Amino acid sequence: MPRCYMVKKACNKYQGLKDSCDDINNCNNNEIIQEIEQQETIVTTIQQQQQQQHQETTTIQQETTTIQQDTTTTIQQEVVHTYYQQTAENWFFNLEDFKRLF
Repeated sequence: MPRCYMVKKACNKYQGLKDSCDDINNCNNNEIIQEIEQQETIVTTIQQQQQQQHQETTTIQQETTTIQQDTTTTIQQEVVHTYYQQTAENWFFNLEDFKRLF
């Protein structure tokens, strides 16, 4: 589709711009055509940025969900080790107790 036709369609939406629209319809006014093209480019850029932000937000929500799942499924079991300190006196008494058994 020729660019002039697309701009013509956009121009026909605006009321009160009859002279400018006539020039555009005849592909005579390049400045107005360029201005409309720039505005369309800006709108397209903004739409792309909004779409990208939406995708980034979706990604962040998915990562948050994954982190929440990881934290809820991870269960740490506490391991308790009991250590008794063996001193020389304790060892001696244990030896005496052992001798008494026999």
